Amino acid sequence: PWVDNPYLFPDYNMMQKKFSIKLERSIMREANGIVFTSRQTADFVMSKYPDIWGKKVHAIPHGFDPRVTPQPKEGVNKNNRMTLIHAGKFFEPRTPIPLFKALQLINNKQKLSDKLEVVLIGPIENKYRLTADKMGLSDILTFCGEQPYLQTSKQLGQADVLMVIEASS
Repeated sequence: PWVDNPYLFPDYNMMQKKFSIKLERSIMREANGIVFTSRQTADFVMSKYPDIWGKKVHAIPHGFDPRVTPQPKEGVNKNNRMTLIHAGKFFEPRTPIPLFKALQLINNKQKLSDKLEVVLIGPIENKYRLTADKMGLSDILTFCGEQPYLQTSKQLGQADVLMVIEASS
């Protein structure tokens, strides 16, 4: 969502908000096609517009395209550790810090490095890497940075668990 984004408007003043609402409506009206990352988001955003505009809407779930995404393969995990992967960008208030805290809590009670690998694919601010190191998680976490779509898809297909990290709303 744009004007319905709960993280955007607390920082906007009333004039910016009114301008954004007008601009979004204009774009929705004039666009030949509108792409959302989920059907739920499309329905939510488009509910305030004329039904006819909904015919221009397409949902591609978070960039997933079954025509190019490799299918998961059995027995690909060769290191005997469970692999959890998150692919995407972190931003305030959605950060990896709650995950790091949970991993640290468990790791302090039971060493995880032989059992678990957590892979974060996507741009990551250095402050998160430093925090993970300070928390003693460097042997559990792997930071891959940005990667091409097909390479990321291949890695996702080899994961044991895919994670979605979301901020509370």
